Amino acid sequence: MKRKAIILLTASMVLTFGSVGTVFAEEPVAQTAENAVHEHTWGNPYYVVDKEAEYDWVTVVDTPEQTIKYDIYRMYWYTTGQWEETRDPDRFDVWYKSEEGGLYPLLHPYDKPEDNPLFIGYDDNGNPTYTGDHSIVGPFYETIPAVTHDEYQEISPEEGHNEHKCTVCGEIQDSDTGEVIKPGTLPEEPTDPSEPTDPSEPTDPSEPTDPSEPSEPSNTEDDVQNSDKTAQTTDSKEQKSVESDTDKTGAPQTGDTATLLSLITLAGSAVTGGTAFGLRRKFKK
Repeated sequence: MKRKAIILLTASMVLTFGSVGTVFAEEPVAQTAENAVHEHTWGNPYYVVDKEAEYDWVTVVDTPEQTIKYDIYRMYWYTTGQWEETRDPDRFDVWYKSEEGGLYPLLHPYDKPEDNPLFIGYDDNGNPTYTGDHSIVGPFYETIPAVTHDEYQEISPEEGHNEHKCTVCGEIQDSDTGEVIKPGTLPEEPTDPSEPTDPSEPTDPSEPTDPSEPSEPSNTEDDVQNSDKTAQTTDSKEQKSVESDTDKTGAPQTGDTATLLSLITLAGSAVTGGTAFGLRRKFKK
């Protein structure tokens, strides 16, 4: 019993150190995968409209409102006997230098004052008086309204930005600023077809597929004796195998799969043997 307990303890310690070694061996790999940086492969940039342009009718000013200053010119044309009134100072200059206008009395003097169409009469001193053949009245001021027309114009321009998309993970960024608009997702790596897809399926064909089926109880004394003999035989063989491997190679290697399976079988045999031995003593009493 003592030797069985020692062998069981040794197997448990080896399995424990093997598990720890496996965890420490796998930890750097996991950290490396997490810290891996994905390099984006960007497609061609494309324009995205954020806000449509807005249009409306707008009044366009062709000539703004203005206030002007002017004079009124009144002129008498001697050849036609007509008065002319204008704001155009150039027209007055024409009349002033014309033989039919301002120069007419000088170039064609009348024989007597009464012959002049503009004669009024004589004053108290006996001098002839005339109506002035021209006058300049002013200044006057006038406000001219603005000249406008209506047009259908853009009142708010279109707004947008350029984007590009990673062809690997699908992330979308602003191609001008680098701002992430939609995060990407890396595709999952394909699984090994040799690995089982459903871990819940039993890997040992000898195990029952339906857990609801009850196993047959083995409570008779004959079954206990047979189990005891089988356990002792297996225990003896496994003990010799472990001692032989330990003498040749020293401590079992934690990464050796065959050694781990041997230790697991040894531990199971020891437990089965101890249990069977206890049951046999119980039935004998």
